[in-house]
Amino acid sequence: MGRRIVFLFFLFLLPPCAAEAGVDFGASVGVNCINNDISEFDGEKAVHADNYTGFFIGPVMEAVFLPSLRMDVSALYSQRGMLLSNGVSLKNRSVSFPVSLKLVACLGDVFGLFVQSGPQVDISLGERHRTVVNPESGETSVFDLKKAVLSLNLGGGMELGCVHLSVNYNLPLSTDGVYSLHDISSQITSDAFKSSTLQFVLSLVF
Repeated sequence: MGRRIVFLFFLFLLPPCAAEAGVDFGASVGVNCINNDISEFDGEKAVHADNYTGFFIGPVMEAVFLPSLRMDVSALYSQRGMLLSNGVSLKNRSVSFPVSLKLVACLGDVFGLFVQSGPQVDISLGERHRTVVNPESGETSVFDLKKAVLSLNLGGGMELGCVHLSVNYNLPLSTDGVYSLHDISSQITSDAFKSSTLQFVLSLVF
């Protein structure tokens, strides 16, 4: 009798939802709003503005354990970057692998609200050593990007059938690389830099 009461208690905690245990596939697309945290050396600012806008797109897999407990795994082509003080756009392309545990409160068969959190690994694509010369001061900015960067996603959103809308904050757990400033006297000043990202995501999961 006691076990039945406990079972019914947890059963009523699970709201009605159309999702069934299994694996669903879909696609995600969204906007990266990047905030670059990079040092100034002797008043020389490396970036024109701290913010930069990029994008991402790719497939997503959603594993449904319970109607209210799911896990998302994605492989996304992502573009981030920064606008340097001399007007040059420094783009960083990567493949992102976010894994998020999702808690869903379903309000009917098609509508639900959720919160999610999990780690993300970004693997850099292409050239990771970038050199930019300022023609006015003669100084050279050098960016050495890491091959892999680790971060944490925190966010939430809503589901409307197969359409999922969410907002994530990507918190850096490691640096993106090292920024070095070489002046005309060959003196070198360097420091590690990192970036945080606000993401607006549209996913279609079938």
